[in-house]
Amino acid sequence: MVHVGDRVLCRRDRGYVRWIGTLPGQDGSWVGIDWDDASRGKHDGSHDGVRYFHAKSPTSASFISAQRVGDGGRVPFASAVAKRVEAAEGAIIKSLDLSRSGAIGPVDCGDNPIDTTLVRHLYVSETLLSDFSDVHRCLDVFPALQSLDVARNRFDEFPQLNPGDSRISPNLRRLDLNGCIVPLDAIHGLCARCPDLEELRLYDVGLTSLRGEVDLASVISSVRVVDLGGNVLPLTDIVETLGALPRLEQLYMVNGSLDGQETIESKDVFPSLVRLSLAGNPLRAWPLITSLALLPSLKHLAATDTPLTEDEGLEYMPNDDRLLSRHSIIGRLPALEKLHGAEISADERRYAEKRYLVAECLPAHRAGRSAEHPRLAELAEMYDLDLSEKSGGTLKHTAVAGTLRADLVNVEWRYGGQCVRKALPRSLEILKLRALTRRFLELPPSSKFRLTQIYDDGTRLGIVKERSLVDLGNEVVLEVALKE
Repeated sequence: MVHVGDRVLCRRDRGYVRWIGTLPGQDGSWVGIDWDDASRGKHDGSHDGVRYFHAKSPTSASFISAQRVGDGGRVPFASAVAKRVEAAEGAIIKSLDLSRSGAIGPVDCGDNPIDTTLVRHLYVSETLLSDFSDVHRCLDVFPALQSLDVARNRFDEFPQLNPGDSRISPNLRRLDLNGCIVPLDAIHGLCARCPDLEELRLYDVGLTSLRGEVDLASVISSVRVVDLGGNVLPLTDIVETLGALPRLEQLYMVNGSLDGQETIESKDVFPSLVRLSLAGNPLRAWPLITSLALLPSLKHLAATDTPLTEDEGLEYMPNDDRLLSRHSIIGRLPALEKLHGAEISADERRYAEKRYLVAECLPAHRAGRSAEHPRLAELAEMYDLDLSEKSGGTLKHTAVAGTLRADLVNVEWRYGGQCVRKALPRSLEILKLRALTRRFLELPPSSKFRLTQIYDDGTRLGIVKERSLVDLGNEVVLEVALKE
């Protein structure tokens, strides 16, 4: 039997019981549930024009017969542990997975024959735990934990804990709170117990600021990985709170609210940051990307699914003067080694920097906006571009323009009676070449085909291990054959 306020699990869907009673014209008792997933429901807590409770959204509520709801899938934590102990058949349990089990608090193991000091990894994501103190109890009951995953739980109680109420958890290295709406002070209190925490996952936890009465940075000085994606946080908060962390190597800020106008102002922040993801942010301006050049250790960047990178992908047209976002990012960040998960080869960097110089830096210089491109002078010297006032920004010779053309490979596709010719960058990956093949020849999306290179002497060799066009030569003829 369930009660109003209980968390329940029905057919893998979780929600809160908001009402119990009878409905006109319906037999038996009914339960009004406000689902975590708003798309799971049908209404807002009303039935035939009568409101029975207020749901969080117009479509998040349902009425389910009490008989069908039963005990709401609620399982005492100790009972959930018992099932795992039974399944282990006497084996030592070092990794305990109670995810999606319907487990409820309080957290304890009862009289189960399990040595809690040997459990290193505990997974209690998507359960029915609703009191945040149960997260602390997980650390108390399993003192040797190295990782704790409580992702996608709905906590509605955050009791104030005194500093002496909980002991230190020196072994915990990874803490996952993804999808839990948790206030900053509760996160601070939990992290304060874990002095050697290395990985902190806070995706979509409802944060709007990292500044308040508590200093989060003071309790996560050892972290190497932080995920703040899905939160509406200003860049200034992120930099002021995390910028001084000495060991932070990976920072994920995907699906946030960064528009690209705020910038990194100092080269003294994020001293160890190697990997950064800004994917899914509404980036519409270049200042933020440009300022990333100040970060001394940044090697990997992801910024897909943003307004700035809408042209990313397959738009390699021979007479297209539009600068691809990928080239622009590479041109702005000289130390970058991998962009959007793809390695930046020496050929691609050279081509991208020259295109960036000619297509963006030079027009900005002539318009008196050189400050927008801090690498202008460096690239001008590198590629022999005269920026003197007298020249107005002209090439001393045709080095840049000529080598831009030299960096293109002429590709000819032969398929049936078709013959298509395009000029493509030498650095183009074979994977993208195959995608372009499908596009230019208008092949069916699900079709499979074989690419064979035809040499001047008529020799035909399949393309198997080659990674980019540079491996195929300057004049490439490709025969395309559909696979049966």
